[in-house]
Amino acid sequence: MDALITLVHQHPVAILVIVFAITVIGFAAYVGLTLRNGLKASALSAKPLSLIKEQIKHCSVKWHWNPSRITFTIPAIYTSDEEINKWADTVAPRLGMRFQPTEVRIIPRKFYRSARYEVTFTKLRRLR
Repeated sequence: MDALITLVHQHPVAILVIVFAITVIGFAAYVGLTLRNGLKASALSAKPLSLIKEQIKHCSVKWHWNPSRITFTIPAIYTSDEEINKWADTVAPRLGMRFQPTEVRIIPRKFYRSARYEVTFTKLRRLR
């Protein structure tokens, strides 16, 4: 304990810089998570699908950076094939520029997990 007190007395500016850096990193992580959760809720509550908050909690989103894509996993009990395809076309512009729905897969039921849809949106590269 004495070593910590001595360190604080000898290097107060360094301690303040470290505390400030940790605070900024924590705030940035919080803002990033809030934006992602907001995008997830906005996308899943879009009109053809129109999920409520309790249903949105059962859905998941995976973000892939290289190549840029977003994958939504939605339980099949909340929607049908036609609705999921309409939803994918409607939501693509909400996700940002140049995102297109590229794949809609049905993952069958396994043991304790129910069937679900996996919708992948991929960012299109420059057209050649």
